[in-house]
Amino acid sequence: MGSFEVAKERAPALAKGVKQLKALGLLSRWEVRECQAAFREVLGEVPETLTDQDAVSLLETYYATGLQERGREDGLLFLDWRFGQETSDVVAELLSITDAPGLASLRRMEGARAVVAEASGAERTITVSEGLEPLVAWLNTLLVAAGNPRRILSLDIGSDAYVFLFREEGFERTLKQSPLSGTVA
Repeated sequence: MGSFEVAKERAPALAKGVKQLKALGLLSRWEVRECQAAFREVLGEVPETLTDQDAVSLLETYYATGLQERGREDGLLFLDWRFGQETSDVVAELLSITDAPGLASLRRMEGARAVVAEASGAERTITVSEGLEPLVAWLNTLLVAAGNPRRILSLDIGSDAYVFLFREEGFERTLKQSPLSGTVA
């Protein structure tokens, strides 16, 4: 994961930044006026520009935490770092944002230490005590093996949340040109 930095000097105007996020396949049900209303409600004011930090706040407001219909539609999942307390099946939640929801299944979770998952009849124990990246990496190897051109990408938003996107391989380059540029390594 990359480090999170607010890039105020290169932040686009709010309307342009919202359009850039929509071009990334995000915020599909909102237009600029809904984003402005959300900022008013959450921050008490509408920013003139859309910094990385503002973009993340907007996405957190729009998608909330956990598996939501909007997230499935847009291929985005927010999970609290205490994912084991929020979901009983982190594998299914991650795969629900993909076009391959049955690719693997959870056998059991061993607390916040490990996930035991199954794919093609073989079980695999994946250590997740330091984060979900090993699980995401394994799921991505399954996507590659299935010939899927998209991957589950992890964004670093500088908070106690995991954010995952399901996009074409190489999508990180596109993100680096967006209001979410600070979330990518």
